[in-house]
Amino acid sequence: DIPQPVQGEEQRLVGSSFGAEQWVVRLKKRGARAIFMVLDACRDDPFETENGKSIGGPAGLTKMDAAEGVFILFSAGVRQQALDRLDDQDSNPNSVFTRSLIPALKAGGLSQVDLAKRVYKEVKTTAAQIGHEQTPAYYDQIDGYVVLKEGETTALASEPIAADFDVAKSVNSKSGWDAFLSRHGESSDMRVDVAKDKLKKLAMLEAPAADQEVDAADVAEFMRQGGKYFFGRGVEVDKSEGVKWFRKAAEAGDAKGMEYLGAIYEFGDGVTEDKLESVKWYRSAAEAGNAEGMVSLGVMYRKGWGVTTNKSEAVKWFRKAAEAGNARGMFNFGFMYYHGEGVKKDKSEAVKWYRKAAEAGNKSGMKNLANQLRHGDGVAKNIAEAEEWEKKAAAAQ
Repeated sequence: DIPQPVQGEEQRLVGSSFGAEQWVVRLKKRGARAIFMVLDACRDDPFETENGKSIGGPAGLTKMDAAEGVFILFSAGVRQQALDRLDDQDSNPNSVFTRSLIPALKAGGLSQVDLAKRVYKEVKTTAAQIGHEQTPAYYDQIDGYVVLKEGETTALASEPIAADFDVAKSVNSKSGWDAFLSRHGESSDMRVDVAKDKLKKLAMLEAPAADQEVDAADVAEFMRQGGKYFFGRGVEVDKSEGVKWFRKAAEAGDAKGMEYLGAIYEFGDGVTEDKLESVKWYRSAAEAGNAEGMVSLGVMYRKGWGVTTNKSEAVKWFRKAAEAGNARGMFNFGFMYYHGEGVKKDKSEAVKWYRKAAEAGNKSGMKNLANQLRHGDGVAKNIAEAEEWEKKAAAAQ
């Protein structure tokens, strides 16, 4: 501990203090293979002068990254004050942190992580009695688990929960997570919180949309979960799981979710290819105002995929998408005019829509516009402009 400096002693105290990193280096040099370090935060900033200016670091502990083979337990979180006592009537001789730490150290069979989690829970609860926030933190760079004191639970407490968690995760069903929680639900291990979250999400997934009160935040979460699994954002790709979440969003009325399902079924990506199902979802998306859904529905009508070929119906949806500002819709609408599909052939009109598509960044629109300009096809020949659009097309994604 460092006493409060008086005027003139500030630099002496700074010079006599040392960082925790220095202790790690010293212990490493002595051959320590695993280091368990406990750091208690300053009760007040020992380097703060009377005028409030600090001559050292900020009050309390700041974040310190643990080196390999080192476990660091902090008495409080970053920028939190660690309590000496709850109030003047608190007769316990130990600080709020220490009174939880000592019994945990004496307990048998706790790994470093189990110990940290137990202390975290007890300190947080105790400090909350007087409305104070103190949440001990830890940084773990030890490979595996270390039991600090043998006891009745000498089999590492964290290992069974880790194995059971892996089993529940692989099954990923309500019964699997229920079984995990029935065995470990009282543990302070963070995997318990993960399991509860998994159960909540499974309940949302399995319940029919009609049986839930779904708001915009719920739908956004459905889409986020779908994207996470379908595209592997932070997790292993699981397209089947992603499709379930996209369907959940679509059934809740999300137009983007509907459009995603249409594409998924059109190309058989994560599901069995089904053009009829694709048309169903594209139509739902289009009717809900989704421009990409409109274009895709138009394509299905033009090609006769999952629906009877109908060029006029294709033109209708391409027009809607184009007028909604969708670049792909603009290109397809221009294409129909150029070839006279579903409308009277009109290459000048085609140029108009190809140009709109090109200006909106559509690469195919740039190419087709350049081609008509180069050959004077439906527009006055303009080689220089054609070359400009060709360059832009080459550079476009």
